[in-house]
Amino acid sequence: MTEYKNISVKVCGNPDANSGFQTIAQYNSPLFAIADKEYGGVQLNSHFFTLRIEPAQVIYKLIKNNVRSGGAFRAGTLVIAMSIPKGYKLNGNITPYDVLMRLKDSFLDRCMTLKDSAMGTYEFNSGIINHNVLDDVAQMFTLVPHKGPYHPMATNSTAVGCVTVDEIKIGQLLADVQYSAFSNFSEVIIAPSIQSGAYVQIPNITIPRKPQYNIIENGVSKGVMADSNQITTINGGKNSLYYDNKEVKFSIAELIAGKQVEGVQIDIENEAIHVNRSLLATPRQQVVRIVASPKEMANRLKPSDIAVSYNGNQLKVNNDLTLQFTGEEIAMLAQSQYFNVGYYGTEPYMIRTKDVRNNELHITFEKNAARNVATPAAARDMGTPSVNPSGNYAEFTLSFSNPINIPNSKPIQLSLSDEEIVYRIYSNQDTLKQHTREIIRKNKEGKYECNICLPKAWVSSGVTLRVEIQKRVLKTRISSHSKGVISNFELDTDTPSKMGKVAKFLAMGAIVGAIIGFVIGYLLPSPFGGKQEPQSQDEIVNPQTEIKSEKTGEGKTAQEPMAFCSICNEPFDSQEAFNEHNNKMHPFACPYDGCTMRFSTSEELKDHQKTKGHLFKCPKCELKFMTRDEVDQHIARKHNDTRGGTSTRGGGQAQNGGQSQNRQQSASAGAQGGQVAAQPAAQPAAQAEPAAQAQAAKEEAPAAAEKFTCSRCGKTFATKQERNAHRSECSGK
Repeated sequence: MTEYKNISVKVCGNPDANSGFQTIAQYNSPLFAIADKEYGGVQLNSHFFTLRIEPAQVIYKLIKNNVRSGGAFRAGTLVIAMSIPKGYKLNGNITPYDVLMRLKDSFLDRCMTLKDSAMGTYEFNSGIINHNVLDDVAQMFTLVPHKGPYHPMATNSTAVGCVTVDEIKIGQLLADVQYSAFSNFSEVIIAPSIQSGAYVQIPNITIPRKPQYNIIENGVSKGVMADSNQITTINGGKNSLYYDNKEVKFSIAELIAGKQVEGVQIDIENEAIHVNRSLLATPRQQVVRIVASPKEMANRLKPSDIAVSYNGNQLKVNNDLTLQFTGEEIAMLAQSQYFNVGYYGTEPYMIRTKDVRNNELHITFEKNAARNVATPAAARDMGTPSVNPSGNYAEFTLSFSNPINIPNSKPIQLSLSDEEIVYRIYSNQDTLKQHTREIIRKNKEGKYECNICLPKAWVSSGVTLRVEIQKRVLKTRISSHSKGVISNFELDTDTPSKMGKVAKFLAMGAIVGAIIGFVIGYLLPSPFGGKQEPQSQDEIVNPQTEIKSEKTGEGKTAQEPMAFCSICNEPFDSQEAFNEHNNKMHPFACPYDGCTMRFSTSEELKDHQKTKGHLFKCPKCELKFMTRDEVDQHIARKHNDTRGGTSTRGGGQAQNGGQSQNRQQSASAGAQGGQVAAQPAAQPAAQAEPAAQAQAAKEEAPAAAEKFTCSRCGKTFATKQERNAHRSECSGK
């Protein structure tokens, strides 16, 4: 950074009648230019001043009127200018007015002759003027660093302001020119008298200038302080119900002198006082004790048995069965209707009421003999599990990235595996909030979520979760590798929705009916004699093509999508199309066992593995890697061990890959099989094989002797599908 010690000086005018406006003298290589500019309406003054505040310097000019070249009749002007860089001021009690007047008097005495004392007319002496004629005078004035306000003038404005004051006030004004009103102009003229209306008069100028400190709070101006000795008081400004507000006092003079005040900082250079009230407000603490009744529950209740939330946000339950509220959180206690409490314990009780009063959260339990297993109230089962869980539960959050538009009064239905348990999850309406119903909610990212709790015994052995939403059935696998948030759902083509089941049964009935009709028509003689002629190709209707709606009669396609991308919310008619989409749009699959998540970029996959902990540990040093191959390479390189580790891990990897490939091939074959099965019905009857079709119909129908029993109420059904459809509505009675 350049260090300045002296002012810069420049003198310009017309010393020679045969030459134009030019630089006559200069000192210290000034960084400013002076143009030949005529100021009208100020000629009655012997001299006047102008001011320009640039981004890096302040230029002061004294303009002497009634100056002419040797022998010339017409009078011109003499310009004497000086520059002071930003961040500096004149040393001592010297002002720019003093310097300019000293330079003017020295130049007139050395280079010019007085011709008319009444008019103050001067004429240049003959001969060449030395450019260093004022160096000795300029060197008399030095600069020192100075922190003060700085208001540059407008660079894109042509407006010129003016201030009309006497010579004494001019000297005081030039001592401190940092008026905020000057920033609206390109230049300001300061003179005892001004006769032109071309300049904008600047009113209400206080001379000498008084510092005005702007009070700024969180970037917002709160007013101006001009009296440096005025005592100002501030505090935290927060609600006294929730905060303890500290109070501090100060004056501008004290801050300039170096006084330290908490939450207050002074900026002398920009004349600003910054206030941070948050440093003066200490949030209060409010402890709420959890009180349970009846007495037997009060003695047995543990912090891990309950979950407390406020307006959907989970609150921490301390080991001493207390809740702590800080600052504005204390306001929650006045709105107990937004508190929700769930019971996770093993006792045969359920929560009947809850209330907040007198800094206590009162929970009233009531006996529930039917509740003989420890299931959380927020996710209690609607029937009896087929296994006897240990009472230790794992909680998961189901996250659906696709839009879920369900009516407020209609539940979505979840089932675990084939036998275990059924949950009904409802949309978020206050009228449906019951202990036996979990609420589906929308998070900040716009995804729909709900919570379920499963016995850890089920999770450790692995369980398949199916969700029926908007006539689609999605599935996912939950195992010991699963983390808290479950979002990797895929379309379940093996378990169609209720509407899909109806359509499937209708289509199957149409196929069987067509086959039986064909056999009867083929074996029995035509009523007109001879065998019935086969129908034409156009007269055959594919039974899977269209099914008429019973209510509206409108055509509706019965075939469900073969695959569904849970990431893009896009259905596919075939497994091949779905596989092609996955390989193209989501080519990066998580290699971790039990995880089916796929991603569009390798960076997303890496973030997923790190976040979910889907990494592979080295058995020798516990370092973690993204893939098993990296583990093998690390072992061979760092541990000098190449004995069979790669083949073992690689074999497991290949086996998993083979299973995945087999599943894809099976799904693809199933899709192709469905297409082939539809073709015989579309061919002429004469080309069909009755025996093969009869055999197919026989395989489709269930064995007459086989019965399917509901494990809840004991009713039996002819088909497994009927039993499953009944169980979703069965209450166990």
